[in-house]
Amino acid sequence: YEAGIAYTGKQASVRLTGFYRDIKNGLDFDYVNFVYFNSGRQQVAGLEAEGELQLSRKLQLSANYTWLAAEETLQSRLTTKDTTYNYLLKRPEHQLFAALQYKPVEKLTLSANLLVVSDRRDVGGFQAPDVTLKGYVLAGVAAQYKAAGNLTLFAD
Repeated sequence: YEAGIAYTGKQASVRLTGFYRDIKNGLDFDYVNFVYFNSGRQQVAGLEAEGELQLSRKLQLSANYTWLAAEETLQSRLTTKDTTYNYLLKRPEHQLFAALQYKPVEKLTLSANLLVVSDRRDVGGFQAPDVTLKGYVLAGVAAQYKAAGNLTLFAD
């Protein structure tokens, strides 16, 4: 299920979406026998929010945020019994991305962005507990210049 609301104006736009999915028979891959198999159950709820704001004729701010609440029931990675995990492997509960874009002249675009990812879990190994992968922050800058016709130069 998914439902949302969106607003688009001249200088701003905002979208908020909520979702819920109930997967009763997930699909996985067996790397020993090289076959796909059905596994476990996932129940995932979440929210996504995104927005753009035109700060001036040359400056734009955009951002998006995702929140996940998950529960997965499948065979324990430590024992052969079924167990429930309150997370999805490699998927963070929180993720935020923001970008600031500046266009000093028509053909040139400069931007700076920031990605923030919360802690997430991964498989610990054969009959080992899952491990926590620490959250991280990535910052980046980019430049793009439309030289002529279909030729664009860029650097990140």
